Amino acid sequence: MTKDEAIQRLNEVFGATARKHKIFIITKKVSASGMSREMEIYVFDKKANDMRWITPVVASACGYKMTRDGDRMRVDGCGMNMHFAVAYDLSQTLGKKIEYQSL
Repeated sequence: MTKDEAIQRLNEVFGATARKHKIFIITKKVSASGMSREMEIYVFDKKANDMRWITPVVASACGYKMTRDGDRMRVDGCGMNMHFAVAYDLSQTLGKKIEYQSL
């Protein structure tokens, strides 16, 4: 999936009407050195009353890599709140206010 396709898909997921959007981030693994994390990202779908897994779409849109098995997004770095960093990157990419909740 290209970056532009991912951005278009995320805009469909979040819609154009709401002013702020909320994502849910789960850290599944932290490397032994603490320099990278593997995360999953979800958004709540009100129509289906269910959580939607949007990890690969966010990774494509924001330039993160997926893990080898393809079910988690890898975020490199340390010394800051990486959940905030992901939400901020997504917010800047989409031009929307994105809030996050760590699970």
